[in-house]
Amino acid sequence: MAVRSLLAQFSVSSLCLAPPFALMILAVGKFENGQILVQISFAISSLHSCVNAIVLVLTTISFRKYVLR
Repeated sequence: MAVRSLLAQFSVSSLCLAPPFALMILAVGKFENGQILVQISFAISSLHSCVNAIVLVLTTISFRKYVLR
C-alpha cells in the first residue's frame, strides 16, 4: 500500500516538470500565443500541492477513513 501511494505521489510530481518543458517547446517552436500557453502550464504546475494531497488521501487508508468519518 505504501509503495502504491508513493508511486501515485511521484506521478503527480510530474506537474512540476510541465512549465520547463512547455517553455522549451514554445521557445523552439515560436508559437503565436506562447505567453498564454506558458501561463496555462504554470497554472497546471501550481495545482501540484492540491493534487498531491488528494492522491495521498485516496491512496492511504488511514487518511481516507479520517476524511470520510
